[in-house]
Amino acid sequence: ISLSAMGVGLITFSVAGNKEKQSTEVASVTNEGLVTETPTPTDEATPTPAEADKEVTATPTEEPTAEVTEEPTGEPTPEVTVEPTEEPTGEPVKEENLELKEENDAKINDLITDYLQAKLDGKTKKLKKLVTDPSYIDAETIQKKTEFIDSYDKIKVYTLPGKGDIDYIAYVYMEVKITTIETKAPGLDVFYIKKVDDEYKIVCGDVSDETYDYIKKCNKSDEVKALSDKVGKKLDKAIAKDEELADFCNKIDVSSKQSKKKKK
Repeated sequence: ISLSAMGVGLITFSVAGNKEKQSTEVASVTNEGLVTETPTPTDEATPTPAEADKEVTATPTEEPTAEVTEEPTGEPTPEVTVEPTEEPTGEPVKEENLELKEENDAKINDLITDYLQAKLDGKTKKLKKLVTDPSYIDAETIQKKTEFIDSYDKIKVYTLPGKGDIDYIAYVYMEVKITTIETKAPGLDVFYIKKVDDEYKIVCGDVSDETYDYIKKCNKSDEVKALSDKVGKKLDKAIAKDEELADFCNKIDVSSKQSKKKKK
C-alpha cells in the first residue's frame, strides 16, 4: 500500500496515472515524478506552435520626374522624405492565468470536506453522489485507502482555473491523523472539479489529452511547486519530531517501491 493508495497524501499530490485507460480521481506526484495510481489519458497531445507573422516588404516604384521649364529662383527646393509606415506585428499572446488562490467558495470547500469524510466513513452511496462517474467508487478500495486513517484535519483548499473537461483544479492541504500515531502528518492532494447541473462534483472518468497536458502544466507552475515544497518541509519536521511517524512513512515508502518493481 503506497501513501497515495491510502489517501494519506503526505509529500504527494494526486494526478492521473496508468495510460491504458483515462481517468482523474486520485494518484500522486512525488519529487521523483509521476506515480501512477489511477488510469489517465493515452497519447499526450503536443501543441502546435502558431506560425510567426510574415513581414511583407513592398519595393517602391519610381515615378517619372517631370521636367521643369521655369527659370530657377535661386532658392533651394526642400526635399520631401517619406517615413516608412510600421507594419502591424499582431496581438501579443496572453499567457494562461495560473495564479493559485485560497478558495473561498463554500460549495467547493464543502465538496472536498464531504468527500474526504464520506471516504473515511465508508459511505459509498454518498461518495457516488459527489463524483461525475459513480462506477469508479468501490467500497473495498475505499476501505483499503483509509484503514490506517482516523481523520483529515485543518483542511485548506487552493484552486486554479480548469480547462477542457474540468472547471477547477483543487490542491488540498490536510493534516492526517494516522491510527496509533500521535503526530499528524501534513499532506497535499489534488482533485479535479466540474460543475454538473449547477452542482460541483469531483471528476472521475475520462479526460482529453488537452486537459491532461494542462494539468501537468499546472503541477509544474511556480506557485504549486512552492506550496508542495512548503508542505514537504512541514512533513519533514513532523517526521523528525515523531519516530513512530518516521517509521510508518519509511515502511510505506519501501512498500511503494516494491510495488513498483512488481508492476515492471
